[in-house]
Amino acid sequence: TADRLEGAVNLTGRDISVTQIKTTNVFVQVLTESSNHNAAGIKQTSPVAEANEQLNAVSKLLNEFELYQVQIPLRVDVHDAQLIQSKLQVNDVFVDFNSIDLIGFIDAGEIQVDKLIVDMPQADTSVSGQIVLQQDYPLYLKGITTLKQPELLNQLVVDVKAGGSLDNVSLVIKTSGHINTNINASLSPLEPALPFSIDAGWQQLGWPLVPPAYIETTDGKLSLRGDLDDY
Repeated sequence: TADRLEGAVNLTGRDISVTQIKTTNVFVQVLTESSNHNAAGIKQTSPVAEANEQLNAVSKLLNEFELYQVQIPLRVDVHDAQLIQSKLQVNDVFVDFNSIDLIGFIDAGEIQVDKLIVDMPQADTSVSGQIVLQQDYPLYLKGITTLKQPELLNQLVVDVKAGGSLDNVSLVIKTSGHINTNINASLSPLEPALPFSIDAGWQQLGWPLVPPAYIETTDGKLSLRGDLDDY
């Protein structure tokens, strides 16, 4: 549902140009089958069991996923799209958005996001990148998130870069603020076991995160290898 929708679209041959679109108070509700079962009292699970079920469902979906070669016979340019004061509900979880701003385009099998800015009560996020829906879906994404909540992590900045393809995604993650870390990771989301690797390092980490810290470390390292479906 939405209270208001304003837009301006130009059509020229195979080109669609969205010069402006603005929606206010959008509410999107997503109810999964497991949620309906729980509501009926048929199935009750612990948070850990539920998380494992969700991971298994994602793994099963990815295993059945095929990299279809997409070729859309048109180009769609979005010059200014705004979503104001909106809410997303997934089962019992509600997510509020102060605003979402998007600039980008779709051309044949290429999707490019020049600007995606998401303002939420918990964080501000800026994303840009590209994915080509051909071959093994090569991609490049970069995003920066500045946390507002919880208070313990206020103003923590998370810088993420992703590259490679859907066959094997490489991640470089850096955090700054109360926590200073460097993380290099990889994930193969299309393989049945979801193999991954993580190499992380941190500097001047203490607990609690807000001074004075009772436990302090000058630096540290952590390496993990394995399959996500084993966790």
